[in-house]
Amino acid sequence: MTGERLRVLIAAALSIALLLVVTLTMPWFVVKAMGTAMTIDLHEVKACQHGACVSFALAKAPGSFPWLGNVTFYGVLALTAVVAYQAGCRLLVDRANPLVTRIASTAVAILVATVFGFAIVTGPDTGTAEMGSVVRTWAWLLEILGLVGAAASLYFSAESPLDLPVARATFPPAIEKPTTGPLAGTERPSEKPITGGSRPLHPSMPIPALVKGKLRYCVMSGDVTRGGIDARREDGSTVLVMWRDVVGVVARRLPPALLGATFVDIVSSAGQTLRVLPWSRLTGALIEPTTLPADETERARAVIALVTAQCPEALLDPATRAFVDGTGAAAQLPDVETLAVHDARLA
Repeated sequence: MTGERLRVLIAAALSIALLLVVTLTMPWFVVKAMGTAMTIDLHEVKACQHGACVSFALAKAPGSFPWLGNVTFYGVLALTAVVAYQAGCRLLVDRANPLVTRIASTAVAILVATVFGFAIVTGPDTGTAEMGSVVRTWAWLLEILGLVGAAASLYFSAESPLDLPVARATFPPAIEKPTTGPLAGTERPSEKPITGGSRPLHPSMPIPALVKGKLRYCVMSGDVTRGGIDARREDGSTVLVMWRDVVGVVARRLPPALLGATFVDIVSSAGQTLRVLPWSRLTGALIEPTTLPADETERARAVIALVTAQCPEALLDPATRAFVDGTGAAAQLPDVETLAVHDARLA
């Protein structure tokens, strides 16, 4: 289990447990008057005298106090069900419903207000002063903590799996044009080393020795059809990814220690990510190698355009969106450790 899933599981389990215990079992007020001890929770009033106890629904009490209690009681029970559902979606399919998250987050804010209204603002009406003392328990504070935990669980569940580590994008130096001499008006060739991140790599070239066996999800060849991509990875395994299963697209550059080449991750279900690199050969009904630009940066944009055309609901993280909408290079991962974190989030 990845760290993100473990965080979702812990936040959801603790918040649900705390909310259910406080809501269903704990008294919120203790009233002692004329030899009778009464406990008041969110749903009922229980009175005991000489060992005999009776209870009645809080709704029978007058005023807004019982109304706030019942709203809190049923609202918290509904919220725990939603938190469990969203956490389950994130744990099982890595995608929680963003609309449900927004609605539930609004409900959390409303429930915090009803808790304060029930426990602090109104309180039970004991009638005359002779009715005795009213003691507020710590249930309201524990309920607030449970609601905060529920909000955290909802946030973690809705957190995009494409929120991947990224360093500041670095771009190749500008190409200068001489203004004097016999070469005036012509462009100088780039002086960056051949291992630079924007070096054109032909689609059919073999995998460079420097990165051979060091990359995950690496696609050597892929048959792009109207149904999906039937790919063969560097390790010899074959993966069939249907367009309907694609959840996102991520563009980055490898660390400088690994050539710095631009790659595109086509994110699908667990273990099915396809990493298209400059040496990945793509063919099929929707694409031919000759239709892809030779420059690796523009080639990556073309691959992203192809995938998003087939999967309009696929997510693009902010760095990838900036790469698609801009003219510069993709954001570069600074080192091998950051690449490992990136890969772990796609596992």
